[in-house]
Amino acid sequence: MKRLLKSPKDEYNLYLHEFETRDVLKEKVIEKNLSYNEFVTKRLHVLAEKLTTMVRNLYTHMPTSFFSLQLAKKMMRVISLVQSVNIPVIIWLGVSEETTVTKEFLQIGEEVLRETVSFPIFTDHQVIGNFCLKNACLVFCTASSSSRLLTLDQPNVELLVVDEAGQLRECESVIPMQLSSLRDVILIGDEKQLPAMVTSKICEMAEFGKSLFERLVSLKHSTHLLNVQYRMHPMISLFPNQKFYGNKLRNGPNVQENSYEKQFHDGRMFGAYSFIHLYQL
Repeated sequence: MKRLLKSPKDEYNLYLHEFETRDVLKEKVIEKNLSYNEFVTKRLHVLAEKLTTMVRNLYTHMPTSFFSLQLAKKMMRVISLVQSVNIPVIIWLGVSEETTVTKEFLQIGEEVLRETVSFPIFTDHQVIGNFCLKNACLVFCTASSSSRLLTLDQPNVELLVVDEAGQLRECESVIPMQLSSLRDVILIGDEKQLPAMVTSKICEMAEFGKSLFERLVSLKHSTHLLNVQYRMHPMISLFPNQKFYGNKLRNGPNVQENSYEKQFHDGRMFGAYSFIHLYQL
């Protein structure tokens, strides 16, 4: 791309030379050589598409701890400059002159090339995955698949956040908690809702289905109640609030609006909720 922007006519002459010297009959190709304008336009589009894909893959998928945020921003700027290059102007200017966009692209391109880190040569997907995990700042996974982090030499995980912790079996919670680099663990869940599920009666009798969240609550470990609910109509939340949460739940402003009250059937008995008995014939 740099060579094309700096010396489009030289690149075109090189193309003509290669076109004339290659064995057209052997390749079974029948084509006419491109004009200067056609060559620059086509070549610029091809290179811009490839460069955009490669650079986006770099700043999107590479771990942010592997290169700086400043470098990522420069890469994004390179893409925007490539997409704003004026092809007719490039064709007209030829060899010696450059547009403002071209100058900025070449300058930032040089900075990116100087600052880009040297990537190791990978041979298989497992090595690539381990490289990304080792350098990642954020990892999203299931509890069981987090076992892969235990195989890394120097895992970079200091904070563990477990969502739906009230439904996760305690033995599964132990898997990510074995990471030696962990400093803090946050369990997010509700022991009053669906419990951890086991299908074996023996495991159920042994309380194998109890979650770590439920065990810590039973041991009077300190908890923080998120006491505003944004899903249920107040008439629906009334019962669980009284029965399970000691009237500590508050209704969010969205569920108290008139637009939130829906009635799908006519009649006084059909309010925000109804119990309808169905007979099986």
